[in-house]
Amino acid sequence: MAKVGNDIGHGIDTFPPSKGVFKKGKGYAEHTFNAAVGLKIREHLQRHGVHSMEAQGANKPEVALNNRVRYYNAHNCDLVWSTHANYNDNKDVKGMGIFYWKGNEKAKRIAEYYIRLCREAGLPIWGNGVFESTNQPKSHWTNFAILRDTTSTSLLAENGFFSNDEDFERIFNTPSYIDMVAEISAKSILYGLGVQWKEGNKVATATQTKGTFRIKTGTFPNARSLADAIERVKKDFEFMFNEAADTTGFNPNYRIYTGTFSTKEAAEDVRKQIKEKYGWMTYLIDETK
Repeated sequence: MAKVGNDIGHGIDTFPPSKGVFKKGKGYAEHTFNAAVGLKIREHLQRHGVHSMEAQGANKPEVALNNRVRYYNAHNCDLVWSTHANYNDNKDVKGMGIFYWKGNEKAKRIAEYYIRLCREAGLPIWGNGVFESTNQPKSHWTNFAILRDTTSTSLLAENGFFSNDEDFERIFNTPSYIDMVAEISAKSILYGLGVQWKEGNKVATATQTKGTFRIKTGTFPNARSLADAIERVKKDFEFMFNEAADTTGFNPNYRIYTGTFSTKEAAEDVRKQIKEKYGWMTYLIDETK
């Protein structure tokens, strides 16, 4: 049975102070996304008869990088795949990227295959998407230990920038994106192992219907129930929420409205989350002009 080092980036205790972002007072840890993707990668690998080996546990404290490298080397992994999301001080930078160690032609082919799948799925690409890692000089920004010190073919995937608003929505607020990244990653790993992806398991397509969308709830019968509902959603979601009366008459019913979303798919995912979490009626509103 082939063995893959399914490396989940960082640990749950690495944010704060780094490896994550705060938005409107709420913290979002990169590891939360990495772990969700890594667990789904494991499911895909096991379904294809490949053993998934994780030195860094999902939602567990950080395992030192050198210990993770030793673990994968000691178990003679056939391939190591490290899952991450990215950050850049320039908030306009976005998209998918992947790193391989300089001179490893097999890793380069896998990286190119991963980017090809990302393009086919409609995802934005960071630069040309494929980046060569090197330790010349040692201070080079791509000198990643998980690529440099592992004895197997190794790749490090950066699945979008949580510093960019568009990528942030995908990474932290679009559950289908986790499924998509996991499928693309697993298919790339299997490509590297020479294992054919099973029939019927297609990589999802990232349909993006751009525009202006928001969500409204069903009505609340009184001010108290409305206030309680607003308090609940503000604790669980970082979006802007507003209230509005259905009529201008005496003692009207009220609804909650979200702020706007730039894609229909992001709004629809949140609508489903609100409905499933609270059991409320929810409606998608298209305000595109």
